[in-house]
Amino acid sequence: MDGFLSAKSVTDIYYLTHRLTHDDEKTREIISKILTLFDLADTLGVDCKKALISQMSDYEDAVMAETALRLKMDCIVTRNVRDYRKAGLAVLTPEELAG
Repeated sequence: MDGFLSAKSVTDIYYLTHRLTHDDEKTREIISKILTLFDLADTLGVDCKKALISQMSDYEDAVMAETALRLKMDCIVTRNVRDYRKAGLAVLTPEELAG
């Protein structure tokens, strides 16, 4: 199984991790380790444009869904399954993926 993160997710993880550690070097080490586990899924302008007309109400989630659809991903894994009901592909919780 291959796992992907969006670049936006990586910046969010960096921000949250830095808030907890208050240490730039430690945060960068953590991000580096995460990037050995996951590849990056690049979002393109076309994904952003398609998200504008998506059936999904949350634009950021729609951008992620459009990126996943373009890249022919099998599913999205998120704790926020409810907001991805109209994503157009399978959406799993981390527990469902692991189960």
